[in-house]
Amino acid sequence: MNDPLIVHESLFLTSKPTSPKTPATRTAGRSAAGIMLMVGVASAVLGGTAVWLTVWLTVAAVGHTDQLGSPGDRAVPADDDEPTSGVVVLPEIQWPVAGIRIETAQRSDITASEWVTGKVALNEDKLAQIDPLVEGIVHDVPVQFGDNVTAGQTLAIIDSREVGQAKLELFRTRLATKLAEVKAEWQREIETNVLALIHSLTEQIPIAEIEPRFADKSMGTWREQLVSAYARLHKSRADFERLRILSDQGISAGKDSIAARAAFEADQAMLQSLLEQIRFTARQSRFTADQTLEQARTAEAISRTNLRIMGLGDAAASATDPTQEGEAVSHYTIKAPFDGAIIEKDVVLKERVGPATQLFSIADLRTVWVTADIYERRMGTLARLKDHTIRFRTGVYPDRMFEAQVFSTGSVVNEQSRTLPMTALAGNPDRLLKPGMFVDVELPGETVPDVLAVPEGAVLEHDGKSFVFIHAEGDQFERRDVAIGRLFDGRLEIIAGLDTGDAVVTAGGFFLKSQMLQGQFADDD
Repeated sequence: MNDPLIVHESLFLTSKPTSPKTPATRTAGRSAAGIMLMVGVASAVLGGTAVWLTVWLTVAAVGHTDQLGSPGDRAVPADDDEPTSGVVVLPEIQWPVAGIRIETAQRSDITASEWVTGKVALNEDKLAQIDPLVEGIVHDVPVQFGDNVTAGQTLAIIDSREVGQAKLELFRTRLATKLAEVKAEWQREIETNVLALIHSLTEQIPIAEIEPRFADKSMGTWREQLVSAYARLHKSRADFERLRILSDQGISAGKDSIAARAAFEADQAMLQSLLEQIRFTARQSRFTADQTLEQARTAEAISRTNLRIMGLGDAAASATDPTQEGEAVSHYTIKAPFDGAIIEKDVVLKERVGPATQLFSIADLRTVWVTADIYERRMGTLARLKDHTIRFRTGVYPDRMFEAQVFSTGSVVNEQSRTLPMTALAGNPDRLLKPGMFVDVELPGETVPDVLAVPEGAVLEHDGKSFVFIHAEGDQFERRDVAIGRLFDGRLEIIAGLDTGDAVVTAGGFFLKSQMLQGQFADDD
């Protein structure tokens, strides 16, 4: 590969005029020689890629290209006088090449910021370590490491005897509940009908009307007992009334009337006793049926709860039917608790697993934590940041600034590092922020009023002095020595040497500095 210095020398020699040197050309020659020295150094450091850009800027500066103007447009005074120290003349047509940018100096309120090193971490509120709640054999694993999953998506299926037995028990108790419900409903209906019949009997409705009224009412054996007792009472009452009349008329013996009366009263007492007994028995039967139903429902609820403890929801419990599921009745399905990515997978087919076996780790990467350790001297600032938004940046995306909401400012100082942990929540919809990535976190301080500041890159140094270039007028740039103060997030405070409204060169200052030093070298010659 060609030596960059040799390449520059050959380029310079081919551009040298052949006419005799005049004072002006000697000055230009000395200027070109000074620049070529810097070109050679730059080429040696930056390599061949930077050679051509450096050569082009050099030729443009000394006027050896027709595209940027005649020799009269060079960055040196237009007349034959020596340039004033600290003043550089650069035609405006060359400003884009040199990267010149100008900003008007203004005073404003500036917030002092400090940048500390932080780190992107997983959002632990959206991190799930997934393990089964039952023992069994892995039947299926339909996902892979790194997959993005949605809430409710199946991650694994396990064959579990415990789950199968619990489902069968639920099925049994569910059938028992249905049977108890039918029986309880039947007993309630019987009680209602019996009480209605008893009411009709106590109202002494004729037997001829009772039969058709309750013919289609369910009462069991109680219908026959009540109707028979009521019929006997009706007959004994009629016999007693007939014999009493005959006895009063002297037609029959008084003892027959007395016997009929005794039989009537006996049948009346028997019917009353039967009514009370059947009323009590009907209510007791209904109560017993209701109690049996409650016990069946409790057993079913216990079976359902047992499945919930195993992690099966109501939908899975309700769908339990051994006649339809077959061997799948023992399947235990593990599902994703929320949308996220599988960041760990520790399960394979046919593996025996249990409650102590971690199968997956799932993280929702749409949000992340940003953590930083803040020295205790900044506790005042840290306390003010709670529930506020901070900014942070990363070298991976140098042109982008991110934001996060501070939700924890620490409670205990680390005894070794003397720092407090700060944690903030950052949105990460595009997943640009990766857990484990280092970031720079901005800690805003107090706001300083009425500060004159310029971009940090506008301030240059030479011989231990700080200075900026001021656009004086036209094509002239003037060096202005300044006293600098504090650094505010890329802007330097100017204590002295600069006035509000001055046109400060904020970019391209290094090019002007090289021109200024070139002029000084020429003066020394």
